[in-house]
Amino acid sequence: MKKIYSIVLLIAVALGFTACGGGGGSSSSFKNAIVDINVSCVASPSSNDFDTYVTLYSGDKIVNDEAGTLVTTYHNVNGEKKVCLNSGKAHIVRK
Repeated sequence: MKKIYSIVLLIAVALGFTACGGGGGSSSSFKNAIVDINVSCVASPSSNDFDTYVTLYSGDKIVNDEAGTLVTTYHNVNGEKKVCLNSGKAHIVRK
């Protein structure tokens, strides 16, 4: 009976280590990418202006780097979200 208990415990421990990723360099998947918003907004943007704006993706988070920062987001006809900077400094945290 002790032998069966030991085998079950050993299997449980082994599964526990493999479920945690085993340290095989997977920590890089948890790093965030930083994308600066450095494109100024145009007063009356054309489609060419929209192409230069920064694209937002699902899960992106806009972070203001200075007080009084103002960004504008647009949705184009393709359903893409674009962002530009009116004033201040900002960046996007992308996962």
